[in-house]
Amino acid sequence: ILQADGATFAYRDESTGKTVYENGVGTLAEYNHLLLPPGDGVVDEVLSSGLVHLNQEIASDKYLISPGMTLPPNHEMAFMPLNTRNRVIGAILISSQSKISSAQTNLLQSIADIAANAFQRATLHEDTVRYASELEQRVEERTAELRRANQELARAARLKDEFMATMSHELST
Repeated sequence: ILQADGATFAYRDESTGKTVYENGVGTLAEYNHLLLPPGDGVVDEVLSSGLVHLNQEIASDKYLISPGMTLPPNHEMAFMPLNTRNRVIGAILISSQSKISSAQTNLLQSIADIAANAFQRATLHEDTVRYASELEQRVEERTAELRRANQELARAARLKDEFMATMSHELST
């Protein structure tokens, strides 16, 4: 449908700030595991701005001039941000030897929206699972504390009963 010659996914590694390229296919397969420093490459610009970047002649794109990147000649590229409610979480890139039409751009935007939604839902699910695990751990810790407190109370009640029995016996004799 997109008639793309290559595609890849890119995101910013939050711990290093580097742009990471993953799952490249076709003409963009060599981008797999490519790491670019902060501020390098068009994807960094897309991730920072949240705006679509289309280029009809990628070899002349000032943002694409970066070490480690070779560009397919005479290709157009579309860089579509994956926008969630409050931030850009990545970008989908496609390259094509033919002109990327507005219909293809619209389709790519729809795919990016669906992917961003899926990533957000997966992240929320992971957060929920982690939070549930933390709550379960806290409940176990609190239950153990309550069990110890109950044992101490039972011991104190037993000592009180023994003391009262001893006192009662002493007072009656």
